Amino acid sequence: MLYLLAILFVPAALTAKCCGPAKFSATMYVVGTTLPANGVPNLFEYDLRLFYDYNGKMARTQMEIAGKEQISLLDLSKNISYNLYDGHCTMENTTQQAQSPCVPDEAQLVGHQMMGSANYSLAVDTWRWATSDLTIKFTVTNDTCTIVQMSMYGNIGGSPGETTYLLSDITEGALPNGIFNIPPECRSHENGAGPVVG
Repeated sequence: MLYLLAILFVPAALTAKCCGPAKFSATMYVVGTTLPANGVPNLFEYDLRLFYDYNGKMARTQMEIAGKEQISLLDLSKNISYNLYDGHCTMENTTQQAQSPCVPDEAQLVGHQMMGSANYSLAVDTWRWATSDLTIKFTVTNDTCTIVQMSMYGNIGGSPGETTYLLSDITEGALPNGIFNIPPECRSHENGAGPVVG
């Protein structure tokens, strides 16, 4: 567990915006809620394994649902996502954009923190970034600009809500060979034999 030991707020001018690794893998914990029009809160919480390549415009997540693995492969160069669960694959069009590894120009520095214990601490910088729909706060390591935490609130998928992402077991740089290969169950979709949803 990470403990926030100290927060030192400094002027934004003293910290330059940075760029993190273009390729990385991590374990990601996600928790949040949205409030749809029916007024019943939609609560969610899950763990997944994330593989990301900004330059290659590819992302992959792996998680367990009801004891079975779900794999999602996002090809942002073709605007297509493949979702494999229990041996069945669906392919969808997507309008998602590749998320830059750099701190956005519009972001404002919130401050410097030390995360961890006295003997095992991690120096991080926290930034705040507001868009027309969302307010986003994210934390990156001070030395390599690797993201370790992000929270957002506002309009999420058309409903008010809040989501927090915590990253751990981060590996920067080279990714496993073939990690972005299209699963065999999805190749019939790629060749036009199956329907595209979305």
